[in-house]
Amino acid sequence: MFINEGSAIFTRLAANSSIISELGGTVIFERFVPTGQTKPYVIFFESSGGDVNETPRDTRNLVVTVKAVSGSNLQAKRLAAYIRTSLHGAEESMSAGSGWEIYRSQLTVNIEYPVLIDTKQEYHAGGVYRIRLNAT
Repeated sequence: MFINEGSAIFTRLAANSSIISELGGTVIFERFVPTGQTKPYVIFFESSGGDVNETPRDTRNLVVTVKAVSGSNLQAKRLAAYIRTSLHGAEESMSAGSGWEIYRSQLTVNIEYPVLIDTKQEYHAGGVYRIRLNAT
């Protein structure tokens, strides 16, 4: 069975009109951002986790980083708040594809930090989310 938690996350983020408005479009990426991509954008990726292996039933416990990257600290923080609204406690409206159910989606850690790249400051803000899934 193929787990498509990335599609579930993308769908929830893209459905939030505040995120899309703040970004100026659906500028949401899984794992990689295209070279030369202008800011702001949202990126998410599986940070850790995997099979639980506590019972014979297939269960996954994933840790996913979801963050906004912007040239503005305030904008990155606003986007982080919208991301939280979209994902924290949203398991009932998330689908991980055929054969899997998401039974928990929760923010575990807030993240926020500046990065200096080629004399230009950019800001990262978002969170680390725990996504728990069961095979159906």
